[in-house]
Amino acid sequence: MEGENVDFSGVNGTWNNCGASLTPWNTMLSSEEYEPLAIPVEWIRNVEMMSDYLGEQANPYDYGYLVEVSPDEGGDSVASLVEKRYAMGRFSHEMGIIMPDEITSYHGDDGTGTVLFKFVADEAGDLSTGTLYAAAVTQDDDSLSLKWIELGSADDDEIAEGLAELEFAAE
Repeated sequence: MEGENVDFSGVNGTWNNCGASLTPWNTMLSSEEYEPLAIPVEWIRNVEMMSDYLGEQANPYDYGYLVEVSPDEGGDSVASLVEKRYAMGRFSHEMGIIMPDEITSYHGDDGTGTVLFKFVADEAGDLSTGTLYAAAVTQDDDSLSLKWIELGSADDDEIAEGLAELEFAAE
């Protein structure tokens, strides 16, 4: 199997991509793992290399998402469409998987003592808008149950616009 580089500059680069899955509509869903902390002072150090790569101050809130890549049908990997799926939440993603209904996805937050998430898209085959849930897990002896807690609904455009309005300065 051969690999090719994909141009992620249109989404301000990606952060620690780990694992990828194939969607039912044949796009690739990559996970930005270990999102940079967006705590004052700490984030400057955390995004220093990304800022060097971009040639400008990186915004720590640009990282920590699932990234969908639609391959260019002509085979030119640089022309592939890259979209961050902001509506699916910002955290340390690990291996998102889309269910056969093309609406529901499950993904974890990488690490110990973290969360299992569910995202329900508003429309089949479109991960740009929907509702994010977190699992509350209860275990009684041999029984395990999940209760899904709604975290909120959003769409990629709203979140991307909000991120673009944030200004960060390395001072």
